[in-house]
Amino acid sequence: MAYSAGASVDDVVSGGIGLAFIAFPKIISSMGAGGDLFGFLFFASLTVAGITSMVSILQVPIAGFQDKLGWSRKKAVTIIAGGSAIVSTLLFSTHSAITFVDIIDYFANNIGIVAGGLLSIVLVSWFRRPLLKQLQEHVNQYSSIKLGAGWNFMLTVVTPISLLAALLMTLKSIFTEGYGGYPIEILLPIGGSVVAIFVFCAVVFSRLKDNGPEEK
Repeated sequence: MAYSAGASVDDVVSGGIGLAFIAFPKIISSMGAGGDLFGFLFFASLTVAGITSMVSILQVPIAGFQDKLGWSRKKAVTIIAGGSAIVSTLLFSTHSAITFVDIIDYFANNIGIVAGGLLSIVLVSWFRRPLLKQLQEHVNQYSSIKLGAGWNFMLTVVTPISLLAALLMTLKSIFTEGYGGYPIEILLPIGGSVVAIFVFCAVVFSRLKDNGPEEK
């Protein structure tokens, strides 16, 4: 494809959505004999991967609401999975679906998760030292590899610096180079809204009263 277009591979497709739904379908359609079978197997595998990934992602908020609010699993699955289905249908069934998916995925993974991990590590390792010590003692009780000063240094210094550097480089890239060729006036509102929703939900969830079952 790149050769026919007289362009580099990166210019034709860089990966992700374009690779799976643009490049591979064209490759499969040009395979000739066996192409139909290969195409069926490829997209069947992609479907299974998507479903299992969705289950693993939804399990996190489902378990969180069960533990925090004491919801039954049926109630948590109905509300979380049902709400996600409604939001997905409204957002990703439009002509701008690919744009939404691409930008939301990029900001969620490269900014939301990295920033969340950074804040979590800093809050626990710097301001909740007793909790960190409890975690270390718990791991040392069951693990054959004991955690010590090296682990503390990596967790409290090296990991936050690495995550902060990755986050700053991502932000610099967004503001100087953009992402995916999207106009900055589209990129920032959508991506910024994703990060803002993450922050809002985290704050609200932390403020909710813990109605989970009491430990026996």
